[in-house]
Amino acid sequence: MDFRLTEEQKMLQNEVRTFALREIYPHRERLRKKEFPRDIFQKMVEAGYAGAVIPQEYGGAGLDNLSYALLTMELCRADAGIGLSIGASQSLVAKPISMFGSEEQKRLWLPRIASGEVIAAYAQTEPNAGSDVASIRATSRVIGDGTLTINGEKQFITNGSIAGLILALVRTDEYDLKHPRKNLAMVLVDAQKALAEGTLKVTKDFDKMGLHCSPTSSLFFDNCAVPESSILGDIGQGFFIAMATLTGSRPMIAAQSVGVAKAAFDEALRYTLERKQFGQRIADFQLTQSKLARMAMKIEAAELLTYQAAWIIDNVNEFFPDAIMAKASKAKLFASEAAEEIASVAAKLHGGMGFMTETPISWILADSRVLSTYEGTSDIQELIIAREFLRPHGVRI
Repeated sequence: MDFRLTEEQKMLQNEVRTFALREIYPHRERLRKKEFPRDIFQKMVEAGYAGAVIPQEYGGAGLDNLSYALLTMELCRADAGIGLSIGASQSLVAKPISMFGSEEQKRLWLPRIASGEVIAAYAQTEPNAGSDVASIRATSRVIGDGTLTINGEKQFITNGSIAGLILALVRTDEYDLKHPRKNLAMVLVDAQKALAEGTLKVTKDFDKMGLHCSPTSSLFFDNCAVPESSILGDIGQGFFIAMATLTGSRPMIAAQSVGVAKAAFDEALRYTLERKQFGQRIADFQLTQSKLARMAMKIEAAELLTYQAAWIIDNVNEFFPDAIMAKASKAKLFASEAAEEIASVAAKLHGGMGFMTETPISWILADSRVLSTYEGTSDIQELIIAREFLRPHGVRI
């Protein structure tokens, strides 16, 4: 078993790290504002990161999942907000278009995402449908001449207010209590067109605890007309595509978490080496050394779980069976909870300064809090993991 990265992966990791130090780190204080940093995004586009997972024939870099995880770690180590926005566009929209889209859909949208012309958003969550994906109520109806109309509200949508493309999960027929997963479809919505026509409204950009530069929005579709050719895959495949999309994206949330955990460790190490108490550096105390050692151990464990999940999605030629879903969930669950714990310990090592909003560790701690919630809460990940070994024994989850 070879745990070494390839030379190409090492080069990518170093390249992104250098980019982050040059283009993101100097602006970390500005990234605490509720404003998407289009200048930094443009530099990421020029570096090829906006099309990282998009196949080369559509203008992207064609990175595999493991290489993309390395890229995500380094971007989120610099700032989790900017890493989230570019990651959501890639993992939650570009990837499912690549996997399930028609050739026409791929040629229409993938080059525009890769070039930075379009930022994409994934619209699944609703006010009454979070972890319970099957409870989606936003509707889509065929009104004739090959046109669909979408109605309903979506909530907590990353990139919602800056998106040029929205991939929305909608219900195509009445809600069936006995079969709630039926009659769901994924639909590609030209957001710029719909906003101009007034059939899509951004009703709110949330004020968040962290991830400030990445907008999180509420959207309202009001008889939003799209061509029937905008359906991704087939009508009725919506739930399946949603689950495949989330399974594929969870290693990226794990990678975000590893990046955040490394950022917290960086700050803790720097501060404990600089700060002196009782005539010596805080890092000279055994209690501090113990805390730093455990932080380093958990980061490495999270990193290895993330590598494994990304690798298995790249290399196992099956369509998201329980075993692959469980690997992705293990990585997401462990890494996200480890990131929050490590950020909390790092803040405590800063003493009173860890509570002050002027310090980077307070920003990192705030960013870490949502990692175990979005794209499947820790509770949901535990159910997926348990299903892998309980289903063969007749336990239904």
